Amino acid sequence: MKKDYLIILLASLFTLLGFLVFTHPFEIPDEQSHFASVNFLVEEGRMPTMNDPKNLSLEEQTTERIFGIMSEGENKYSYHPEFKVEYTNTRVGKYEQEIKLLNTPENRSTYTIHQSALYPPLYYWFASIFYRLVNQKDIILRLFTTRFASLIISSFIPVVAYLIGKVIYQKEKLAKTLAMLTLFFPMSTYLGVGINSDNLHNLLFSLAILLSLQLIKQGPSKFLSLWIGIIVGLDLLTKPQAYILFPIFATAFFIRWRFNEFKQWFKLLPYLILPILFIAGWQEIPKFFTSNPYIAKVSPFGTINDFKTYSLSFIHTLSKEMIVWYWGVFKWFGVIMPRFSWWLANRILGLAVIGIVVKLYKDIKAKKITYISKVIIFSILANLIYLLALFWFDWQFYQESGRSLGIQPRYYLPLLTTQMFLLLTGLLELGWTQKIKNIITLGLVIFFLGLHITSLYTQISSYYDLWPLTTLFTQMSQYKPFFAKGAWWYLWVPLYFTGITSFTKWTITTKK
Repeated sequence: MKKDYLIILLASLFTLLGFLVFTHPFEIPDEQSHFASVNFLVEEGRMPTMNDPKNLSLEEQTTERIFGIMSEGENKYSYHPEFKVEYTNTRVGKYEQEIKLLNTPENRSTYTIHQSALYPPLYYWFASIFYRLVNQKDIILRLFTTRFASLIISSFIPVVAYLIGKVIYQKEKLAKTLAMLTLFFPMSTYLGVGINSDNLHNLLFSLAILLSLQLIKQGPSKFLSLWIGIIVGLDLLTKPQAYILFPIFATAFFIRWRFNEFKQWFKLLPYLILPILFIAGWQEIPKFFTSNPYIAKVSPFGTINDFKTYSLSFIHTLSKEMIVWYWGVFKWFGVIMPRFSWWLANRILGLAVIGIVVKLYKDIKAKKITYISKVIIFSILANLIYLLALFWFDWQFYQESGRSLGIQPRYYLPLLTTQMFLLLTGLLELGWTQKIKNIITLGLVIFFLGLHITSLYTQISSYYDLWPLTTLFTQMSQYKPFFAKGAWWYLWVPLYFTGITSFTKWTITTKK
């Protein structure tokens, strides 16, 4: 069994490593803001606050302008999908030496006006460990080395997905398939290596889903209560969205509801509350009533007309943009997956929805709600809760600032394991024999492998000239640290393909 976990972890590491090294600096959304927070933490010994309007080093600001990725209205990638950095015929980029020369004490200690991440500190504490390893080096090496923090965090998410699959299904093959779908989902591999506290939030939320499913299946215990408290506490130190865990765990509790277990849960409350207070209470809980983004600071609903207008705009975004963006949007939202890939993926998703309806109808007709149906109900409700929370937050922001932050597909990655479960389970319900179910599982695995490779091609072709290979490797070497230049690619490319092929073969060849 330990071997299975190791295979998933290594395959995930190799796969994500490929994306880490080929993606240009700061070309993952908001990466510059989160890197700025890590930089500020290391240089100043504390996290930036709202009282620190100048929290972006002059070094990073100049680097961002050179690359054309300034977030404040000057991002060339957002508005010109065909934009590429200027390449040379060598392994050194046109402006690479200029960027490296920016690494001076004066440029690193001089700060400019910028909205840094301003999130709780846990992710940045962890990322700073990697940053400090190369603290005196140029910004390119510091950036790529810091990315390894997210690489390690994100590599554990498929492992958690595998554990979730083992809790839900009786078949090892389906648990492995769920892990593979989670890893090969295009948005998760793209964003999973960027410097962003979302990655730690996604991992902790995945663990929360695992605990919720165990709660529904097993009921109360000291062990379960303690771990729920630990995960909630850690997530409160990671993202404000951690508060969404409370209604999600409450949903699992009510699905599990047993009247005779109520007293037992009441006795277990200290095991739940104390870890939260110990881990995050000292810092984050006092902020709940002061800076919590989910508490209305203005009129909850504003005027009826404003609320109606915003709600219609929100629904329009979900129905038009999300059906395309959900499967993959890259390069600061300027590049999407090929039309055929997301068109086919959405049709497969539609079939899964039909399968979910069929499953629930069968259980209701039989007057027996199976455990899988309970997980289906929980997954649907959890996603609705998260969606409504995002809606509420964005509506409050809209009223305060007059603009919307928008709804992006990456916001839903914390619940990716539940979404992949619904997709897999819904499709399996359409198979009326075990043989057909096996064919469906195989087809889904192959499709997601193809989807993953398509996303890789889409991204690489938007960055580099693909042929001849010498030109590709030359361009990929520019604006990169030493371990992503020249001959190093003969290591990273085989490792990447070893990761995706071994994971696929391992999943397909599992019989039970």
